[in-house]
Amino acid sequence: MTHDASPTPPPSFRAWRAAVALALLAGSTLAHAFGVSQFSPQGEVARVRQMVARFDAPAIRFGDPAAPAPLEVRCDNAAASAGQGRWNSDREWVYEFNADLPPGVRCTATPVSGFQSASGQPLTGAGSYQFHTGGPFVQSVRPSPGQPIEENGPPVWN
Repeated sequence: MTHDASPTPPPSFRAWRAAVALALLAGSTLAHAFGVSQFSPQGEVARVRQMVARFDAPAIRFGDPAAPAPLEVRCDNAAASAGQGRWNSDREWVYEFNADLPPGVRCTATPVSGFQSASGQPLTGAGSYQFHTGGPFVQSVRPSPGQPIEENGPPVWN
């Protein structure tokens, strides 16, 4: 009495099994796309000193001094928006402005073309992130509370 190996599944079952495996593989690839998981600031923000981008996977090999910037920062006031980017960790990049941005500045951060994660995945997701510092705001009022008001002197708002 001989024992045969298990029978070969019919061709339609093999095709169905291959299709399911392919669908699972494609779904797992899409589920693990490399992108920005959090970006701040966004919208209207009165005082901005830095931008922070957090990634959902390691973006660089941490400690690499030549790690490139993942985002390009452009503001409509180039002088006020001068600064530099740095990596705080393998998943967090910060752009630090040299000074607080003044009112009325609009900035956009766009992914650098060709930027890839530490594992070689291309950066996907939003095409850009934007914020603006809104309109003018009062930083000081003179005379200060408790100081005498000059009868003919105008109030000053800075």
